[in-house]
Amino acid sequence: MPAFAPRIRSPAMPRLGSRRNSKRSPVVHHRKLSTLPAKWLCASAALIFGAIGALFSGWLVEFFSPLVPTPAQTWLYLQSIGSDSGARKDDTFHVVLSWLEDDPSGESTKNVERAFAGVEGITIIRSPSVIEASGSGAKWRHAMRQQAHELLNDKRADLAIVGAVKKPDEVLNLWFVPRLGHGSLSRGDQPYILDHVTLGMDFHDDVSAQLTSLAFATVAPLATTEVRGRVLDQGLHNATERLSNLLSATTIRSSEQKVLLQIALGNALSSLGQRQNQSEALDGALVAYRTAAKMLDRDLAPIQWGATQHGLGVALSSLGKRATDARHLEQAVVAYRAALDERTLELMPFRWAMTQNNLGNTLRILGERASSVQHIEAAINAHKTALQQLTRESTPLEWAMTQNNLGNALLALGNRETRTIHVEQATVAYRLALGEITRQLVPLDWATTQSNLGNALLSLYRRDGNVIHLDAAIGAYTVSLKELTPEHAPFDWAMAQNNLSNALRALGKHKGDPHLINRSVEICRLALEHIPRELVPFHWAMIQNNLGIGLADLAELNGDYGSLRHAVAAFRAATDEVTPESSPLRWAEIQINHAGALTALGKHEKSKDRLEQSRDASESALQNVTRESASFHWAAAQVSLGNALSALGLIEGSTKYAEQAVSAYQAALSEFTRERLPTYWAHTQNNIADTLFALGKRKNDRGYLSQAAKIYLASLEELSEDRNPYYWAKTQTDLGTALLALAERETKLAHLERAVGAYRAAMAVWSRESHTFNWVYTQSQLGNALQTLGKRTHATDDLARLRLRPTRHVV
Repeated sequence: MPAFAPRIRSPAMPRLGSRRNSKRSPVVHHRKLSTLPAKWLCASAALIFGAIGALFSGWLVEFFSPLVPTPAQTWLYLQSIGSDSGARKDDTFHVVLSWLEDDPSGESTKNVERAFAGVEGITIIRSPSVIEASGSGAKWRHAMRQQAHELLNDKRADLAIVGAVKKPDEVLNLWFVPRLGHGSLSRGDQPYILDHVTLGMDFHDDVSAQLTSLAFATVAPLATTEVRGRVLDQGLHNATERLSNLLSATTIRSSEQKVLLQIALGNALSSLGQRQNQSEALDGALVAYRTAAKMLDRDLAPIQWGATQHGLGVALSSLGKRATDARHLEQAVVAYRAALDERTLELMPFRWAMTQNNLGNTLRILGERASSVQHIEAAINAHKTALQQLTRESTPLEWAMTQNNLGNALLALGNRETRTIHVEQATVAYRLALGEITRQLVPLDWATTQSNLGNALLSLYRRDGNVIHLDAAIGAYTVSLKELTPEHAPFDWAMAQNNLSNALRALGKHKGDPHLINRSVEICRLALEHIPRELVPFHWAMIQNNLGIGLADLAELNGDYGSLRHAVAAFRAATDEVTPESSPLRWAEIQINHAGALTALGKHEKSKDRLEQSRDASESALQNVTRESASFHWAAAQVSLGNALSALGLIEGSTKYAEQAVSAYQAALSEFTRERLPTYWAHTQNNIADTLFALGKRKNDRGYLSQAAKIYLASLEELSEDRNPYYWAKTQTDLGTALLALAERETKLAHLERAVGAYRAAMAVWSRESHTFNWVYTQSQLGNALQTLGKRTHATDDLARLRLRPTRHVV
């Protein structure tokens, strides 16, 4: 029977202070970029700087961003969602503009409206209602948002723009409030405040391009149909063209004007790149942001400079999480930390908290790939720090989003460990998040959080063997896929499919059902069709890893060694993208899985070369993980090494390899303890028994055979027929084989009778249809035992009695 090879699945597929002494309001900033007299330039500056700050204050590295309502407002949002009874008459995005506060003539309101004149993809709706937009504090903010959503409901619009004109300087505050209930929180669901804008008599091309690009970026999560998605992408594309043309025009522009246009271009390109997984667009965003940052005077415009650094961090993170090297992720961490030097807790508590969240997400992604836990621990600290500012009472969805991100970081730490405490804490965090992130309000983010919860439950199952956790994980993945579709969210859909594949494969192993594992393999292949290697090489490699695991498991269950060859090819494809330099932990995971497939194939082909490759892969993995930083991976690599050495010993007839294998298994047992991980403990014990059995057969040593039988019996104390049917039956078969070998070396009938009982117990689980390979092997061994017993007893009555005796358990 094949040795237990611990395989490590790839997830989804879940990172102060100011040098100035004066206090600045987090809402209104009174410094100007320059003293240029052009009023439209001042308006442009404040509009775009506020836009980038607010837009990217909510853009988180993975799935979430700032959220809006309080529990008391939820009824209003649900009513708003429910009143939208069907498809729109057209596929443009409707933007409702409320009458600006303190604008009695309406001239400023008209200027904002003119900025959208003739923009393809946006329909502007003027509302005579005035919403107070010049207050401060949490209560005012919540009231303003509630009124904005009432306006959205009344006009059936996608985006509300509300604002206030402050005399005598005509300072304008604008808030962009998107409609909830039709999309995701990603890329920002926070109203955007545009600080200290001195209005001109009209809006020139520069300001129009900036405002429309901001509007398209704000409604990006609302593109929940394929047609509206095309309209949105075309709108963003048009915005980038307009901004690029303005920057390249011969018209003389000041450096301040160029800064504003560069930042606006960065906004549009970053949004477009994230929507379409376009590295080219994201690279363009980096150039735009970096150009703007070089042109900005940090001392004169600290808040704007910090917002630009935040936007740079978002674009870098978006590139980095898709790539296989860590360069962009490391640069994103630097950018976020630079932003936090200006977005301080004292001056900008909300934006400070959101940047902490972005930093935490980026640190977690780095930590998931690194061999040390330093980045993951820093990520957990960043999210907990953010939670000190974001409370469930004042900012319920922001709080929930942060709980989700904290859960991702805790799970990343827990997946490295043999203990379950951090995985359990992650499960709690996800369930807390789902208390506010509901399917009605934010369906795509609800689906993502469900998928994250499934990851934690699956990780718990792998540690405690409780099938209740596995069933719950499959349930979470299944409901998440009701909202994540390949048309609306192809990347998230593919990663959720990958997660479901992991769970189905685990269930297939649990039941010993190759049909479930075959379904898992098919799902992986389907997901790969939506994860282009050239666009997202890292995630492509991780799904290749999971595909390889499924193919190797198929071979174990049904003896299909062609599947093993395909598994080896999948693992090698994965290592073409994931390297030990860029992602040492992920590379080690793939090497461990690759080694398991090579060992199984080497044993089947009796190939020393394959087995030596397996040994080398395991040893390479151990060079990239340590017991202190990744105890689970370290122990799994020790088991993998033991399997390769044990198989080499069989081929070469060498006791040296067998002894080295036992040492490796014993090292693994220092982490795979009976108390922490009883199932892994039992599997590793069985591998020791397999090695001792092989030694006993080779040396004709009854002592080794007896030790092997005792270990199998001890393993059965942890592997129950109800909770671990497949491995319970496999251990019964292995026990029977050890007892039969003992019986061949003695005249007593006791071992023979127990061997028959063990085989028949296994046959109660194996079926000819679904467990053909194991059924044939066990039937053959049972026949051998019965034949040997018959020869010794010369009594057909005894044989009949043994065939009829209930043998569900071995005494």
